[in-house]
Amino acid sequence: MKIRRGDTIIEVLISMAILGLILSAAYATSSLNLRTSQFTQERTAALKLAEEQIELMRSLTSVDEQGVLHGRNGGFCILSASAGSPAARFPDDTNASCLRDNRYMISVNRNQNNSINYFAVLVSWIPPAGTNNNRAEVRLNYGFPQP
Repeated sequence: MKIRRGDTIIEVLISMAILGLILSAAYATSSLNLRTSQFTQERTAALKLAEEQIELMRSLTSVDEQGVLHGRNGGFCILSASAGSPAARFPDDTNASCLRDNRYMISVNRNQNNSINYFAVLVSWIPPAGTNNNRAEVRLNYGFPQP
């Protein structure tokens, strides 16, 4: 009778192949979760920037006697108020959009329908590598009556 000591090479190879499949599936799942989490964080930051633009527009409409906001045509963005100035201000140049945090491009476009001004706030950015999109965006619409 033969005494068996240890595993055969085939058993070891099969167990290594099974272990490799399990580890590669775990890596793929973790990688997908990481990309999804990063994309969600970026989308949340873009949504906050779009909401900030709407809030700045709302604050300008309450003090907009000269019609500065309603006189804007084409694309623009509103820069946040600095510590010393009470209201938001427009960029000094005539660029149609603003770059925030070296990542997010903000553009506000005004459309008019009868007596309602509609503003479309678009925030776009390049998503993390490995996603299906070349460019991601968040779009919010805001409308209010003309003064």
